[in-house]
This record gives sequence, C-alpha cells and structure tokens, in this order.
Amino acid sequence: MRKRNSATPSSPKSPKSLSAPLLKGSRMFYEPDATLEISRDSAEGFIILLSDGKENAQGLTQGSQATGNDISLAFMSITDGNVIDACFGNSPMGGLKFKGSEYAVKSASTAKSMIRDAVEESPPSTSERLKVLTVKTYKECFQIVVKYNDKIKKNSILSWCFKAKQIRKDAEKSLEDCFKDLVELFDSIDKR
Repeated sequence: MRKRNSATPSSPKSPKSLSAPLLKGSRMFYEPDATLEISRDSAEGFIILLSDGKENAQGLTQGSQATGNDISLAFMSITDGNVIDACFGNSPMGGLKFKGSEYAVKSASTAKSMIRDAVEESPPSTSERLKVLTVKTYKECFQIVVKYNDKIKKNSILSWCFKAKQIRKDAEKSLEDCFKDLVELFDSIDKR
C-alpha cells in the first residue's frame, strides 16, 4: 500500500501552489468549464468505457448489470486513464504527454492519486463502495455533458443567445449535484 499524500486537495495543510492545487468540494474531481467543453462524442465514448460497453448516452444497451470486474476496469480507466484528465481540460498527446495547462494537469493527477489512495487504504467494503460510486458519478457526469451538448445544439442562433446562459447554469448545477455523494464520502473518509 502506498502512503496517502498529506497534501491532498481536501487537506487544510495543502500548499496553495501549482504543485499541489488546493481544491475543495466537487472541484476536487472536475473543472466545470473544461467538463462542459467535452464534445458529445467524447462524452458518449466515456460512458461506453465506464459501463464496459453496456451503456451509451441513452442508457442500457445490453440490459445487464456491471460486475465486479467491470467496475475494476472502469475504475482503472478513471484513476489510470484519461477520464479525469478530460474533466480538467487535458488532452492526451501520446505517452505521458498531455495538452493542457500546468494547473489542469496537476489537478487531474492530484484527483487521480486521491481517489486511488482512498480506495487502497480503505477497508474492503468501503473500498468497493468508493469504486462503484466513483464510476457511477463519472458516468452521470458524462450523461450531463451529452444532455448539455444536445440542448445547446438544438437551439437556433437567435434562441441560443437567449437560452445558452440558463442551459449552462443548469448543467453546472447538475454537475455539482452529481458529485455531491462522492464529495460526502471523501469527507467522511478524511474525518477518520
């Protein structure tokens, strides 16, 4: 087991530098502007990835529930893949290189480590609950992105001018609500 980094984003002792971004609440797990800039196709691809091909943006495609192996693979795509990177505005450029701001790259890396470490250091029941909730939360996040893109695309230029701000505000609120349970679970773990 790896020792949990004492400078996690939720720790009050975290330095306020680019090397260890100080993020609180749901901002530990995504950046709203970057997340809503994810294309519909990419968001749908992430939904398919996180459901082991069993879901798309409209819901179940094969009608079966995820198994423990599905959850482990989906969880690894979050902590070791580019799912979280996309939610902070990073784009893979091959190998370990990413296109994105230094802050975004470090924020994504911090979020991945925080999630991975919490799972590794928790008792088995909490660890499994964390995995399932993390995967469920990011799937829901990408479903919100798909709906946001669909609503924006549906409007004409004239109606877009009047409705886009409210559509975005609603999507940001949905994202905040989506990550609420995950934030609460991490808060309860940090208090132990």
